[in-house]
Amino acid sequence: MSVDRAAAAMFPMALDFAQRLVRVPSMSGEEEGAARLVAREMAGLGYDDVEVDGAGNVIGTIRGGAGPVLMLNGHLDVVSPGDEGAWKTGGPWSGRVSGGRLWGRGAADVKGPLAMLVYAGAALKAAGVAPAGDVIVSAVVMEETGGLGMRHLLARGRRPDLVLIAEPTDLAVRIGHRGRMAVWVAFAGRAGHASMPRLAVNPNYAAAKFLVKLEGAVKRLPRHPVLGKSTIAPTLVKVDGTSSNVIPGETRVFLDWRSTGESPAEAEAWLRRHVGGRYRVEILRKDYRSWTGHTETGVSTTQEGFVLGRAHPFVGRVKAAVREVTGRTPAVGVWRFATDGRLTAAEGIPTLGYSPAEEAQCHVTDESIRVASMKTALRVYARLCAGSSR
Repeated sequence: MSVDRAAAAMFPMALDFAQRLVRVPSMSGEEEGAARLVAREMAGLGYDDVEVDGAGNVIGTIRGGAGPVLMLNGHLDVVSPGDEGAWKTGGPWSGRVSGGRLWGRGAADVKGPLAMLVYAGAALKAAGVAPAGDVIVSAVVMEETGGLGMRHLLARGRRPDLVLIAEPTDLAVRIGHRGRMAVWVAFAGRAGHASMPRLAVNPNYAAAKFLVKLEGAVKRLPRHPVLGKSTIAPTLVKVDGTSSNVIPGETRVFLDWRSTGESPAEAEAWLRRHVGGRYRVEILRKDYRSWTGHTETGVSTTQEGFVLGRAHPFVGRVKAAVREVTGRTPAVGVWRFATDGRLTAAEGIPTLGYSPAEEAQCHVTDESIRVASMKTALRVYARLCAGSSR
């Protein structure tokens, strides 16, 4: 049996697995149930090696020859479903299939695609095909909150030669994305009673002036020839008090900065030059703890962008696999959001994305994914694995 026929024959099982994955809530740091499910599935499908590592990642390996090692990657965690009563398609954990789509939190981002990755490896086993190089399917933790799982995986020496990320692409190829900086801008004032504003210094006015100037300044942000333009979106405003009759002593504005190459130091210099004013700039750092108890402390939340050249052989290999399955050449572009691909790319590993999920389905109420696209992706993934060294 060919790998393509094996993948097509196994799709009903792959879809059932995707449904079961969606039915397991797995917010960041709470992925144990999903991790155990993935590990059991890989073992039952005959993977040569299945490991749950110290951070809670699941790593399944199909052993091949001495050729390049290909890693197929997805993540186990999902974002909160929000108001579960607002879901109109059976609730966030239904795993329901109707109208040609799989519904539920994580269906698109990325449990549906992850299930196809797992079964792509299984298709090799079912077809009796040994890849020229090892194929690793990794299901990592805490991608949604900063990448602890992928950092741990790479730190332990899991260094593949090629990485495919299953973040949503709608059956197109993605060769990179902008970076992200989490920037707090703090304005100092002097607290006082709201009935006597002249005795206080209200930092809200400084914050307001800053935001007005920023709105005009963003047109001068840099532009990358592939990634496009950097953007800044003010999203949160916080003060150091909770009483409505107290003028705050400090006001903080959060900037979601999507970067095309600028460093944190360059970002602060840009603000000083183009917006001006008196304030303190802080780049957010966070502590992380996985479901296994693995911790990271004081980690910068800055995420670097990356671009893999359109002419890179890996891009051509994925495009060829898509053409062989669909008869069409896929579009090539970049993601609008950040992924764990930035971490593998920073290690010098050629990294790109291909997925059946649509970007517009990320983090939305009534999240879903097309079943037909999942079947196509499973066949493409299996074809790519079978020819991972060509």
